Amino acid sequence: MNTGKILERLESGFERDLEFVRSFLRTPSISYTGEGIKETGEAVRAMIESLGGTARLVKAEGGYHPVVFGKVDSGSLRTLLIYGMYDVMPAEEPGWIASPFAAEIHDYQHFGPCIINRG
Repeated sequence: MNTGKILERLESGFERDLEFVRSFLRTPSISYTGEGIKETGEAVRAMIESLGGTARLVKAEGGYHPVVFGKVDSGSLRTLLIYGMYDVMPAEEPGWIASPFAAEIHDYQHFGPCIINRG
């Protein structure tokens, strides 16, 4: 693995990638109302496919939100499993320094500039 090439790619595409992530985070995905759940699931599916993988939304029984099942196979001997949630609950809580789906960048405590978002 050439870490120099990886770091070079991360640095050269940082602004573009940052805006891509912020755009995704701005999509509401509120679990208890269902707002944006299907759209966000489709966006996750599309991201996986844009990386050359395969993905689909799997309907969950009992009225639960769909699961995105995707796979990117680079032929490696090892497998990395990523599990994440793409919904929020609740979306309106007091004390936040940014609105829930603004994906604003703020200096945060000891971390420096951070994307503040709910979702």
